[in-house]
Amino acid sequence: MRARQALCLLLPACAATVDIAAQMQWAYEDMQASWELLWATVILCVMPVVVLGRRRWPIAVFLATLTAMYFGSYIPSMIALYTVVVMTTRRWVIAVCAVVFLLWSGITLDPGYPSWDNPIDYLILMVTFGQVVLPLALGLLVSVRAQLTARVADLAAARSREDALLAERLVVAERARLAREMHDVVAHQVSLISVEAAALQMTTSDPAVRDSARAVRTMAARTLDELRQVVGVLRGGSNRADPPVPRLSDLPQLIRDCRLETRTRIDPPLLQAASNGPGRWPDPVQHAVYRTVQEALTNVRKHAPGAVVSVWLHESDGHLRLRIHNGPPGPDDVRPAAAWELPSGGYGLIGLAERVHLIGGTFDARVTDEGGHLVTATFPAQHPAQHAPS
Repeated sequence: MRARQALCLLLPACAATVDIAAQMQWAYEDMQASWELLWATVILCVMPVVVLGRRRWPIAVFLATLTAMYFGSYIPSMIALYTVVVMTTRRWVIAVCAVVFLLWSGITLDPGYPSWDNPIDYLILMVTFGQVVLPLALGLLVSVRAQLTARVADLAAARSREDALLAERLVVAERARLAREMHDVVAHQVSLISVEAAALQMTTSDPAVRDSARAVRTMAARTLDELRQVVGVLRGGSNRADPPVPRLSDLPQLIRDCRLETRTRIDPPLLQAASNGPGRWPDPVQHAVYRTVQEALTNVRKHAPGAVVSVWLHESDGHLRLRIHNGPPGPDDVRPAAAWELPSGGYGLIGLAERVHLIGGTFDARVTDEGGHLVTATFPAQHPAQHAPS
């Protein structure tokens, strides 16, 4: 931009210098032209500054530069006409300016032109027309190019919006399909489990079996409730309230429901603060901690039945630090026979790692030397989304 302004200032200045020299030569030959030389010097010296305002006042600057043509300086008017063509969308204004330029060029010519006997006169006429055609052609070329560029940008933006809408529709359709599958398949199976557990609870005479059936029925009912909430989220109803988020204060109940031999060490201030609301630890962090403990305990029941589990959760250096360790599976007489038949896709730990990394934490799961498992994770006080610029 600065180089363009410097060029537009330099060209009229050079032309003014040449024209002033010509006017001085003419005034030297005709001593009566001293006042005309003064006017020519003033006007031609002012023209380079006038041209700088062509983008703000293109029509006014064009009309002002016509005065320089009287003294033989055409470059300021050519620059001003080019600017009018580029910046004006009304074609009739461009046509009027071009006609005025052409007529004024003819008026400022020597009355003796053209004589038609001198070939130089034809060249002068061609140059006169070229002074109009050149800025018109360049201005129209730049204007059309800018319009095409803007049109291409609009088309690209429209295509991008269309792709985004298509992707959103595909996501909505896929979420609806998942919601249907979860409702029709998973909810149906969990409902049958709840019904069978209720029937077993009512018909058995063994207190231990009755307690187990009651626990299965309670967990099935809770699972159905959470499943309905997930289906509601997948459906994306705008008038549906957000499902409740599990908090740190829910961890003791989760550990009791798993019916494992556990050694728990959770800082009491964490449970007390979480029961009063999000506080220092936002909902995504508390949710991630809860799901990590839940998945780790589920894996213990599936892959190491009868093992002793240790759960530690404490705050250190502005982070929640979680450690879940279990030993090798217990003796065969304490292992449920069905535990070895539970399917496992291996996606639980992958999902946990993704969940923890999304909130800026760290996750690690490994097999210990004695044949047990160790899960460690750290959770920040604030996840990255809270620091994202608005």
